[in-house]
Amino acid sequence: MTIPTFLTCLPGTWHLERRISVAGHESSHFQGLAHIRPTDVRGTYSFHEEGSFVNERVRQEAYRDYIYKVKGKTLEILFADPHRMGQPFVSLDFSHSIIANDTHVCDQDIYALVFEIISTGEFHMETIVSGPEKDYRLETIYRRI
Repeated sequence: MTIPTFLTCLPGTWHLERRISVAGHESSHFQGLAHIRPTDVRGTYSFHEEGSFVNERVRQEAYRDYIYKVKGKTLEILFADPHRMGQPFVSLDFSHSIIANDTHVCDQDIYALVFEIISTGEFHMETIVSGPEKDYRLETIYRRI
């Protein structure tokens, strides 16, 4: 499998399982679906995930949206919420490996993201968030349905 092959295979529906680890707390989980759909702009996809967040005290439905933009061997992830629409989150360069990483700084918080391609039907993402008020890790497995 080549990186461009994987990046052009992104469209579709993916089952996702996320483990959320917060310092000093039991792990929480998020399970649901991610829908990646082509937009009218070549190489650009809408990313929408939705599902259930569960921890020791609560179960809550949640969602989030991004824009995925493929440029050769690079995957740019952009914000899709109204107040940051189109602003960059991370840029993942797969030129030399099936693993890419980048960091996003938001005020005093740092989001360090690692994206690993397993196959055309599976990818993993890990995000470590740190800052004065934040200290958590998201580990997500996406599998094509």
